[in-house]
Amino acid sequence: MNHFTRHRAGIVLSLFLLLWVTGCARPAALSATKKKWTSAGWTYVETFGKVRSDAVEVSHATSAAGTPVRAHWNDNSVDGDKSLSEAGTEFLVVKMSTPMAHTYSVVFKRKSP
Repeated sequence: MNHFTRHRAGIVLSLFLLLWVTGCARPAALSATKKKWTSAGWTYVETFGKVRSDAVEVSHATSAAGTPVRAHWNDNSVDGDKSLSEAGTEFLVVKMSTPMAHTYSVVFKRKSP
């Protein structure tokens, strides 16, 4: 194996590892958030916005039963907003943000006591 072939093989391996690590990290951030809140009694509903591997939980908001709560997301300067409400149901919106200020929201719900 000559030097060029070894160099190319190293680049291909490095790219594969980079893609594998970043691909596995995206679901891990979302999975950790889901696990945290489902273990606290909430049921996962939906994620709004683009899931990013470098996002961290920055805030959360809950609604009283039947009171609307807003899920907000921002990706590359494109904002999104959705209002959620359902009779007899409380909602939890967990806001995730990246260092570049991209955000997405993870929504959970539970029946009111």
